[in-house]
Amino acid sequence: MSDNNRFRKDRPRFVYDQSASGIFPPNRVGTESTEYTIIVQNIPASVSRQAIIDFASQFGILRTEPYITPSTEKLRKAAFLTFTEQSAVQHCMNGDRDNYTINGYQIAVQRYLATGLTFMRTYRLLLNLETNSSSVSLNEDDVRTYFEKHYGRIKAFAWTSESAATADFEDYDAIDRAVLDSIIHTINGVKIRLEKVKSSCVRAAYERTIADGFKYCVHVRNIPANVNGEQLATIFNSKVWDILIRRGTHPERDPMEAWILDIPTMLDAEELAASVTDIDGIDIQCNAETEPVNEWTLCSGNRDGWCKHDKECIYRHIICVSGDECKNEGCSYSHSKERKITPVPRYKPAAPVDQQYRIKIDGLPYSMTPTELVAELKKQSLSLIKSIEAPDVPKGATTRHFYLVRQAAEKLARKRVFEWHNYPIRECYIVKCQLEYDRLPTIDHLLNLSSTSIATATQTNNQRLRSVFAPLLPGPEEIYGMPSNWVWTNRRLGNPMNNVHLVYPSELIDDRLGAMKVFCHQNDLEAIRAKRELLALKAPKVNKSVTVHVYQSNILDVTRNNDQPLWIITEIVSELTLEDFVQKHKSEITFQQVIRITRQLLEIIQRCHRTYIVHRNLQPYNILVQKNSDQASFDTIKLVLVDFGAAWVESEQLSITDEDDVKMFKQVISKNAIRDSKSSSNLLSMSTSQQRRDPTLDSLNVCYILFWLLTEEWTKQLQYTTFPHRENENQQKIYEKLGDVRTDDNIRKQIMHIFDRSFNPSDNRWSADELLNHLNEIDKLFVNFENAQLDILFPSASIIEPLSKNDLYARIVTLIASIKQQFAQQYSSCIKWSIGCNKWYSKNKDTEVRNTDELIYNNQERHCTIPIICSAQFNLDHAIIFLGSADNDGTTELKTLCNLDKETNDMDVSKYFDIAVKRLVRDKLKQVYSS
Repeated sequence: MSDNNRFRKDRPRFVYDQSASGIFPPNRVGTESTEYTIIVQNIPASVSRQAIIDFASQFGILRTEPYITPSTEKLRKAAFLTFTEQSAVQHCMNGDRDNYTINGYQIAVQRYLATGLTFMRTYRLLLNLETNSSSVSLNEDDVRTYFEKHYGRIKAFAWTSESAATADFEDYDAIDRAVLDSIIHTINGVKIRLEKVKSSCVRAAYERTIADGFKYCVHVRNIPANVNGEQLATIFNSKVWDILIRRGTHPERDPMEAWILDIPTMLDAEELAASVTDIDGIDIQCNAETEPVNEWTLCSGNRDGWCKHDKECIYRHIICVSGDECKNEGCSYSHSKERKITPVPRYKPAAPVDQQYRIKIDGLPYSMTPTELVAELKKQSLSLIKSIEAPDVPKGATTRHFYLVRQAAEKLARKRVFEWHNYPIRECYIVKCQLEYDRLPTIDHLLNLSSTSIATATQTNNQRLRSVFAPLLPGPEEIYGMPSNWVWTNRRLGNPMNNVHLVYPSELIDDRLGAMKVFCHQNDLEAIRAKRELLALKAPKVNKSVTVHVYQSNILDVTRNNDQPLWIITEIVSELTLEDFVQKHKSEITFQQVIRITRQLLEIIQRCHRTYIVHRNLQPYNILVQKNSDQASFDTIKLVLVDFGAAWVESEQLSITDEDDVKMFKQVISKNAIRDSKSSSNLLSMSTSQQRRDPTLDSLNVCYILFWLLTEEWTKQLQYTTFPHRENENQQKIYEKLGDVRTDDNIRKQIMHIFDRSFNPSDNRWSADELLNHLNEIDKLFVNFENAQLDILFPSASIIEPLSKNDLYARIVTLIASIKQQFAQQYSSCIKWSIGCNKWYSKNKDTEVRNTDELIYNNQERHCTIPIICSAQFNLDHAIIFLGSADNDGTTELKTLCNLDKETNDMDVSKYFDIAVKRLVRDKLKQVYSS
């Protein structure tokens, strides 16, 4: 094989040919209406963009620039042509399609189907009858008459089952027109679902694609995170099932990469790699390589020729280059039965999770469940349900996706993508699939394993953990002196520089998850750092509320061998850091939520300081975010402080010199600096030991975190010459984060005062108590400002009167009805309740009651209608009242309004109701008038 420069310079090679005239706007596949677009295929690479435009001009006027896929001289290319009139598409398809040419080259044309298999022309249509749609039965004449009347002649028809048939048409365009009209057709009251069927020759070509032998590929790196497999297939003129994707855990630090598989020669791979240089304006790296062979996907049974499945085997059979003379008893490749060496082991264990595959199944109705997916996706076996992961559906989404995970056989996974992609699962919903390398589940997912739908009554959480992590243990990376009651995995957690690994108990009845932090034992400073961390975590009054619980450690074990590393095993509360949480939700975090996060962080360090512990290295990646559910709101998250390696612990101040303290802190900072620019150097600038142990170091770092939350900028150290919050750009960011409250001069001044004092070179830094009190005052100012703004929206007409009390159920029903009525009376100039929308529900009169209604707002030329849901859950003497609304997609979000008991004043409930409804209306108005 020659080097990477083997392709000849004199051969024409396609590159993205830009429009010289700029007459047309740019075109993106799928952004225009399907009825106006055709696909021109089999275009040689040497054909210019202008020649394609000239070909289109004989049918009509183009609306946009042709979208042209990259290609090589052999692979050819395709063009998507979008016209201004639908008649141009019809003119093209009614012409002599068999004789269309461009520059003398034969080409093929087809309608662009967003709801069908756009990459394929076929003459066969699969008809699936919905058995529950009607009691009327259909016969062949009924079907023929309907389709031949509306679309074209059927050459052959056959029933494949009682509820399915195939129809072969004379014209492939008849099938495209039928699918474009609707996925569901009704004949004599019977609903029929249409599906374009791949021909036997296409299926045979697919089977050959991934069966045996070595091929070539293009390895693509630095792919934008929003690009999917179908887009990559279009860009590289490939097929969706020939695209293999690996997604990084953090896209900003670990960009997505992909492999374009099934390229016949290295020359073709090199030319294709050179033809694409960027995606959506982002530079990418493309390298031609031999197609990677995942040894875990090779057939274990055929290592000595005993596989009984032959070509039907879901694992790959690739013949060993050494043949039967191979002496390696662990060789994963195929040999014949004549081989005299017995493979060891006879059958390989399951592959590591990240060497298996998963299929992303997208484009599904947002309300679809895994059971419905399996039942409707070509009637798959229900056993697949246990392999389906259901990610959260984003708020306001109209579609959702699932992952079919733990797919050990590459061949089977690609076959499923081949069969499922572009399947019309429901009317107006088309399945989109892509193949990816699987990923280890997140810790938050593992912590909730016991409550997932795939859990069985006989399988403990620990057993499920074993099934997930069994391929990872024990392995050569297991530490020396590992405790026998814990099982090691090589799954790293959090900051890689901290050397923290996931562990779980060896006892089946123990369902805990543990984080094992391993310390180097090369010097005494590391031992002191380990001891400091353990003392901080086990300190009374701190552990239960703000840090993680310690399960086990050998740091204070006097029987430990000197050559054994030091370690601490703690509970795992989350794997989500504040840094990642803010990065994920930065567009959603409001000023009030920033204040709440900062106040909670200050309350944590207050508790630490009361136990004479100064963290000294507060960073966004040293703070974990614990959520009580996947859909938890910002108001319910809990912050947990970790990594006390640089902390000052008063109880051991005599065990380390000031010089060693500085050295140890430098080690911690240098490790963090390798990972992240947010590494503190303030402590190292302190001249005395007392300054380096001052608790105000922590409150100063909290100010830095507050500044970062408001501006997304991190101030690395004290700036004695400038104040970063006074810079125009940062000041503008702070004001933008303040939102509507930026019009309040007092709140603005109080926020800026925090940073004036924080970044001042004097020693008058905030203490945690002072800063917390200051933030509490800002929060009060914010509440007063918000109430004043809400009062402007709701001019009051009357004053409500208190209600008499009765038994709890009657009191709640009467209270809700009365509060709603009084609310409407008080603000009669701007709101009213819709007629006929007031409804009550009560499944159990002793425990729950719910009221739904619709509120109409009309004031100062601003109008909106919003559904209001009021719910109460109660027992004999206590109730919790919830209030919320429903989104356009029907998603209901209820928040706690107040607690109600015999001592609660009804006027207080009315006040809470008043503010909550005003906020709902305000948010709805913002949504209506900002769109």
